[in-house]
Amino acid sequence: MPTETPVTNPDHAPLFQAADIGGHRLRNRLVALPLFTGYADPEGAVTPLMIDHYRRLALSGAALVVVGNGAISPGGVTSRCNLRVHGDAFLPGLARLAEAIREAGALACLQLNHGGPFAKAGRPLVPSPMDAENILHDVASLRAFMETFPVKQRFRLTQQMMEMLARWQRPMTDKERHQTIADFGAAARLAREAGFDMVELHGGTGYLLASYLSAYSNKIDASLGGSPAERAAFPLAVLQEVRRRLPPDYPVGWRLMVREWVPDGIDLPEAVAFARRLEEEGVAYLSLTAGSYTSMFKPEVTRITARPGHLAQEGTALKAAVRLPVVLSGRLFTPAVAAKVLRRGAADLIGLARPLLADPRWPQKAAVGRKVRVCVNCGFCLQRVIHDQGVACVRWTEAQRVRIDLETDLLSRRTGRTLVVAAEVQDLAAIRANRPPRFPPAAQTRVRFLLLHKTTADPAFEAAIPPFLGWLRSLRQVPAAADGEVDWVIRTASQPLDREVLDATQEGRFGVILLGTAPAQGWRERLAAKHTSGAIGFLGTHPRPTKILVPCDLSADAGLLLRYIHHAYPPSRFDITFAHVLEKERATARQQWRQALEIQGWDPDTPLKVLPAGQGAAEALLGEMTNGGYGTVVMGRRNVTGVRRWLLGSVSAAVMQRISDQNLILVG
Repeated sequence: MPTETPVTNPDHAPLFQAADIGGHRLRNRLVALPLFTGYADPEGAVTPLMIDHYRRLALSGAALVVVGNGAISPGGVTSRCNLRVHGDAFLPGLARLAEAIREAGALACLQLNHGGPFAKAGRPLVPSPMDAENILHDVASLRAFMETFPVKQRFRLTQQMMEMLARWQRPMTDKERHQTIADFGAAARLAREAGFDMVELHGGTGYLLASYLSAYSNKIDASLGGSPAERAAFPLAVLQEVRRRLPPDYPVGWRLMVREWVPDGIDLPEAVAFARRLEEEGVAYLSLTAGSYTSMFKPEVTRITARPGHLAQEGTALKAAVRLPVVLSGRLFTPAVAAKVLRRGAADLIGLARPLLADPRWPQKAAVGRKVRVCVNCGFCLQRVIHDQGVACVRWTEAQRVRIDLETDLLSRRTGRTLVVAAEVQDLAAIRANRPPRFPPAAQTRVRFLLLHKTTADPAFEAAIPPFLGWLRSLRQVPAAADGEVDWVIRTASQPLDREVLDATQEGRFGVILLGTAPAQGWRERLAAKHTSGAIGFLGTHPRPTKILVPCDLSADAGLLLRYIHHAYPPSRFDITFAHVLEKERATARQQWRQALEIQGWDPDTPLKVLPAGQGAAEALLGEMTNGGYGTVVMGRRNVTGVRRWLLGSVSAAVMQRISDQNLILVG
């Protein structure tokens, strides 16, 4: 639990008064709003990067942290690395996320969403087909959106946007509506089981729930369209199902769009009327938002949203109409502006999204009157998310932004998912020699063992499988394996072994392949040549697998290798030596190493062993590998053509040829 920062600035005191939401006591009136991150893995699971991000938000001093945009179904995702909240497979990661937030001193809330028109699905869900009026408005609005990007990126984005508009022609069916209602309810149940203190339903930004509320996007000629009350029927059905799946006293919030800024769209009177219905249905709080992706970039809208506290009038109107706590945002970038909003009675709580991204110490600085690092409203964070890069801020250091790039690169390579292959007795022995430290798997990782029978009989291998399976079952009993996933598959090969393994890799979306050290076998070389996106490793039986040598050439490409080391080989379990064969001046190498450490966020005193080139880089590394008694070598590799040149060129080829019982892991 973090230590509370004493409030010594009386001007900002309103920000730090206690408040109540849905039976929970908040230590202050600051809420970390659900800014989309793109920090989940490509399958939608929680990652260490996501946990670190939300833990920092909780440590900032905000009383409530809302995790953004949890997709309630596969078809509801809005980005490649969208957090998902459907199915028990996501429960362990969600539980770790909720626990991290709560241990850092904040209440944890999970926002549930379906992207609706903006979902990355082949057939997005929309209430009714888009008509000519919609097309003209949306094209004009999206043109304004494109102008916020560099010229060289506009063509591809324009193509993507036009393809998206073309998919808005098929209305949702009754069956899809019933399924979506059920999906929201199931996701809410999962959030509670994971330990979140409350959930929030996303009714803004033009996503599915908001699209039903708006006459601009909902033109259904039935009980689900027409009047405001009819358009509210589907969103209220979702809310009622969510409430049904939760205990009566479990808080459910609503992200409420108060102005849409499109023809016939949601405006304040309609939002106030819907807020009253939400209050009747037992909603715990309202979090205000304005604009959708088809309006927020229009010049006339950006002039409004550029004003500090531009939603204060709407907040005042909502507070006069309902007795629910109101969370207000809208360019509340400084503590002075936020405190003024509270004093005016325009809100009960202050929502911070981009302000906390720009300055994670915003609440602490506000308490003592220090100047905060202000968001400059440049749109850099949104542009990165649209490009599936993971959120970052222009106010961060270059090293911090590069680190996020490396993290999201690793996520795209699925390095948290490992396929361990055994096709002969030596493979089984090598796998067992690496427990510990490699097995059981670390938390938040998945390991599958693939036992491959070859077309020709191998009695020794078949006899070794039953005791090996007993060993695998024992992994599940080890406490360290509680947060990792372990399973196994036994398969008879029906094609060359390299193709068999690649098929299994693609089926399970594995980014790392581990197999025994037998490079002379052609299928293993071919496999290494073809699997280039993640990592591939050859396991030996060296008695010291935890003693690791990491050759580092200090190029930009080395950053990915070091980030992989950060996650796969924690210093608490491994003895790691970083080595560099000196090719330039020693001072230059030291400076490059300091820059690399800054990017990784590591201790600046982390040592680098500098090796003289002597007879060449290969011999220098081989000498260190032999004399140092290393059991594992982890190297980066670059794209090289040819089966015989699938490593880093001559250096890696030489290392590969001289490997005996060591592990060799190749990254990138």
